Amino acid sequence: MRGDAGEPEVSGAQSRDDLTAVLVETAERLEMDVQPEERTNDPRQCDRPRGGVGELYFLQTLDGPPREDVEDALLVVREMWEDLGYAVADRAIGEARGVSALTTDGGAIYFLTGPGGSALAGESACGPPGQDDARGLPPEGRFAARS
Repeated sequence: MRGDAGEPEVSGAQSRDDLTAVLVETAERLEMDVQPEERTNDPRQCDRPRGGVGELYFLQTLDGPPREDVEDALLVVREMWEDLGYAVADRAIGEARGVSALTTDGGAIYFLTGPGGSALAGESACGPPGQDDARGLPPEGRFAARS
């Protein structure tokens, strides 16, 4: 299958794997301690933009401590995600501040930090079903950040 630009469409599982790698790299740049964690993550059905049913995955949430320098953390994340070509926007929920991004393939990720801690999470693009022998586990394993 091909997308509008003639490029092959990314499956929901491949989008999940790609975004998991971005979340792990983001956590590492923020100096959050990332450790493997075993979990399964079954796909959810979704309506594809050009019709038909696809699948998407919620990404493993990476948790960490509150950021002492919120502005610096937000700048690090914003610059990294913009360098990847993502559309980045500011976010706030209660006392937490953060950024969210829409990826080039239709996925969504966010980073929030507040008095209770920090979190990186998101969901994959809604793509055609793909073979996913790992049943929700990316090739390098599932990750969680530990404070």
